[in-house]
Amino acid sequence: MLEREKGERDWSSIREAFEELRRILDDRDYEEIIRSSKSFRDGFRLR
Repeated sequence: MLEREKGERDWSSIREAFEELRRILDDRDYEEIIRSSKSFRDGFRLR
């Protein structure tokens, strides 16, 4: 998914977008995203 979003842009623009998102989110929001992401990855099984 990240590769598709990246398209022709270089990785520095992706990093800048991530850093901006990090500034916007407060720590509680960020921690909830981390927990949610970990829960998804833990439950994901490749077939």
